[in-house]
Amino acid sequence: MFELDNASMPEVKIQILTSLAGYVEEIYQTYLESTKEELSAAAMKLKEMAPAPMNSMLGKQPREEAIEKRAKRMKMTVEDVPPTSTPGT
Repeated sequence: MFELDNASMPEVKIQILTSLAGYVEEIYQTYLESTKEELSAAAMKLKEMAPAPMNSMLGKQPREEAIEKRAKRMKMTVEDVPPTSTPGT
């Protein structure tokens, strides 16, 4: 059987499950002891902390704004930049 710091894998799994059960029990007791108002306030606080969904960032920009940006890009002058390295000398 695989040994991990003088503890076999089943013992490690039992320790993990025991600590997880304590964590879940703590959350459950907090839920039972809280009032409806406290739970609502906590839910609102968590909603405010959560970032916007990724698909909301894919919204189109207004047409006028896109046309203005394109016109700005077209007016830019391109400078001829010499190469930074010389070939095989």
